[in-house]
Amino acid sequence: VFYDIYTDEEKEEDPEKEDTDLFFFRGNPGEKFAVCSAGGGFAYVGAMQDSFPHALELSERGYNAFALIYRPGAQTGCEDLARAISFIFEHADELNVDTDCYSLWGGSAGGRLSAWLGSYGPAAFGGNDLPRPGAVIMQYTGHSDYTANDPATFACVGESDGIADWRSMRRRINRLKASGIPTEFHHYPGLRHGFGLGTGTAALAHPKWQHRHPRIEKSGPHQGQFRSVRLLPRRRGNGKDQRHGQKKTLLHQHAGAPESICGDGSSGRRTEIRTQSTSF
Repeated sequence: VFYDIYTDEEKEEDPEKEDTDLFFFRGNPGEKFAVCSAGGGFAYVGAMQDSFPHALELSERGYNAFALIYRPGAQTGCEDLARAISFIFEHADELNVDTDCYSLWGGSAGGRLSAWLGSYGPAAFGGNDLPRPGAVIMQYTGHSDYTANDPATFACVGESDGIADWRSMRRRINRLKASGIPTEFHHYPGLRHGFGLGTGTAALAHPKWQHRHPRIEKSGPHQGQFRSVRLLPRRRGNGKDQRHGQKKTLLHQHAGAPESICGDGSSGRRTEIRTQSTSF
């Protein structure tokens, strides 16, 4: 199922908005939602490789997941993501989703979009005055911008990534951590750019994860902003785990989307993204 996030009048005024859509991968009724944004170097949107699989996997784990087709570009991508979040909030009853403590997911350029919205909130990019996401999950991007009030952040990247240096990603995560923000970071030996869910890659063979229980709990110190990060395996239907017989992915290893996290509101000021590079 897909939804238009812009009206016919808006599309007529700006034809580039014509192909901007929000694909809905339905999870459990009333469950929290996640928005996935694919990479593509702000030249295209690689949804088939970098957001559809994530959204499908999240929906199978019970979350209501959306995959955004945005206008390629840092500024336009942020504006479209802000509009998508606003659309979901406006139609929450119709979509039957829980808007509390939503999460943003992205790989490469899509990871930058998720991080920017996490830092500044939807209103900063022309969206409604809404809470920032409860968590940002980002993969293989050299994004360095952050604020002291960023949401809890999970990040992973391959050590052989020729586009996004894992050390740059680690530096940002360390700065977030030093600010008291709940973080988790993983870098995988030999893995290159764009591994997505990690199926059949070194990420799933990493010794650290071979015997790990899929439950992670961290606490954040910001009163009124973060309560905790709890990455838990999702259940569906009768409460039994429905993943038997499926290929393992990074979501199985890392246990899915964070819950019980809340972001505060944005400043309400529109933010213009200035980037010196079209890197991922």
